[in-house]
Amino acid sequence: MSAQEQLDELKVLHLDATRQPWEEGDRDTFAEGYIYGGNGEHVATAEWINNTALIVAAVNALPGHVAAIEAVLNIHSAVDAVQYLGARQIPRKVCAGCGSDDGNWMAWPCPTVRAITEAL
Repeated sequence: MSAQEQLDELKVLHLDATRQPWEEGDRDTFAEGYIYGGNGEHVATAEWINNTALIVAAVNALPGHVAAIEAVLNIHSAVDAVQYLGARQIPRKVCAGCGSDDGNWMAWPCPTVRAITEAL
């Protein structure tokens, strides 16, 4: 699955989930934590109270994190270029976001795209 497909799947899962933002509810004395959705309904109970804070933070942060990754991938998109070697012309994909002021370019996928896709 491509990086964009994974991000699209996360966006669909997030949209289909209970309205956000989620919030951490009361904790009972037996190590259970309660999670509530954006309109106050009970969403889940986590067996360990430390998990509730993580689940709530992850759900609430997900849209921003996905948007940030997509923004970086959009900057570092592939564009067509032609490398001239004497009389030969070699078509190449290069990174739209990488390069230098002297006209040199970076082959695509660039290190930024590779780091993101490998992490996903």
